[in-house]
Parts: sequence; structure tokens; C-alpha cells
Amino acid sequence: MFMPSGIVAASGLGIIVATDENISSVVLSPGNARAGYQAQLDGNVIAVKTINADIGDWLLPKYLAPGDYQVRCAPVGDTVSGDPINTWVNASEAPFWFFDQVGTGSKSATLTIDYRKGAGAILKTITATIYAEVTL
Repeated sequence: MFMPSGIVAASGLGIIVATDENISSVVLSPGNARAGYQAQLDGNVIAVKTINADIGDWLLPKYLAPGDYQVRCAPVGDTVSGDPINTWVNASEAPFWFFDQVGTGSKSATLTIDYRKGAGAILKTITATIYAEVTL
């Protein structure tokens, strides 16, 4: 079956459509900056920031979300919080990974995000680069 570049068919009727993301949050001191990635249970992708933003979808058609899809995050860089890393998390739990920069400075990480249906093979892998900075 022909699939356009960047789209991988899921087993069943859903198509994983998540894309690579760059998510940054820069705030002035004395504030705190938050940056992260969330696959919401309604099929949306959220840029976890000081003020969250809907940045697209991870599954189409969205009425199939969360189904029995699972998401996994493998971070490289600064330590992230949120759901377990390198562990499959049910999409019904709206998995997210983030960090906070408290005080002047910055943090960054590259998250490799994998999607699969049930215990099946990986259907899609994306990269989310997250950056949080508190500046003077």
C-alpha cells in the first residue's frame, strides 16, 4: 500500500500522523519556564509550556483515540519529568514528558517518541526537541 512520506498506517483504521516538533518556552526572571510534549487522549498533541498550546494531532481519524494505542518516550539531554521514560504508556493516560527551568538558565532535551497499537510493532517515531529558559 502506498503511504505519503511521513505517514504510517496503523493496524485497524487509524493513521498515526504525529510530526517532529520544536517546543520552547522562554520567560523573564523571576518566572519559571516549562517545556514538554503530550499526546492527549482525544488525538491532539499539546506543546506543554508555561501556557499550553494545541500543535496538531497524533491520530486520524481522532474518534479512534485513545483506543489501545501506546506511546513511549526516550529522552536525551536534561532529565524530564512526567510519565515513565523508556516505558510504553497507554494513550488513554494522556502521556506527557516535560521539565521546568527554575531560576535563570536553560534546559534542553531531545525526546524520541514512539507510537504503537496494542503490543504491536512501532508504527511511527518522531522527535520532539524541548527547550526551557528563564532569562534576565
